[in-house]
Amino acid sequence: MIIYKKRYTQATDTLTQYGVEEGLRKLKQSDPEIAAQFERFLLKHPADSKNARSSLMR
Repeated sequence: MIIYKKRYTQATDTLTQYGVEEGLRKLKQSDPEIAAQFERFLLKHPADSKNARSSLMR
């Protein structure tokens, strides 16, 4: 669980730093499993992609 939390935090940091499009591209290279989870979430909640970190932290 701790490893997953660390990966999740790193992923949200990447999305915040680079934005959704570039952040997902970087995540797909560094952590494809987490990238796929975030991508599914953002596809279901497209309006939330404007502010990825706050919407994913709900």
